[in-house]
Amino acid sequence: MFWTGEDIQPSVDLAEKIFGKNSQSNIFLFTREFGKIWQGSLNLNKECKNKIEMLAATINKRVYLVIEYDYKTPLYTTISKLRKVEEVHSF
Repeated sequence: MFWTGEDIQPSVDLAEKIFGKNSQSNIFLFTREFGKIWQGSLNLNKECKNKIEMLAATINKRVYLVIEYDYKTPLYTTISKLRKVEEVHSF
């Protein structure tokens, strides 16, 4: 599936609302589907982890916290179960 800017922008906007404006730093939040959705400085404590989990639950994507595009060894990966999309059939 191909994602457009219209698909990705709400996740970027939500990440900025939660963590503040993007800044030039080497910490990234990304999803496999959308790529990098936020960049800045974070203190990886319990509150920060809760915010990342909230972001993941809201956008229904697993979110990874990495340094300098080191995708193979994320500092944190969300653990919340992703919601399954249920199809509703109307008759």
